[in-house]
Amino acid sequence: MSESYDYAYPLGTHKGRMIRLAVDLSDAVDTATAPVTTDFAVWLFYWMPSEDAPDASHEHIVRIDDRKHGGPHIDRFYSEEGGKDTSLPSDFDAEDAEERLREDWRHFADTYYQAHGGWR
Repeated sequence: MSESYDYAYPLGTHKGRMIRLAVDLSDAVDTATAPVTTDFAVWLFYWMPSEDAPDASHEHIVRIDDRKHGGPHIDRFYSEEGGKDTSLPSDFDAEDAEERLREDWRHFADTYYQAHGGWR
């Protein structure tokens, strides 16, 4: 079972797993000047046990979203402590989140791998 998203793409392989980035823009609305997204989630994941397995599912590494918590934040699945980092600026949007995860995916994947003693 997998989550729904608007688009996803592979970023590269890390310690034998293909790491992917997914973007969900659930409530994107168009304004006269530009599209505005009022509800987004961008995350790094890998397929577990594998993409073609009948019971395949996403294993999240990190997610940046603005859902249910009063503003943009980072869900830290990659750390042993977990939790949320709420230090993102209030105008941090889906494009910012995608850029950040695309640029730092190796760091998040490696931190996840180290914190969890490997892939689950």
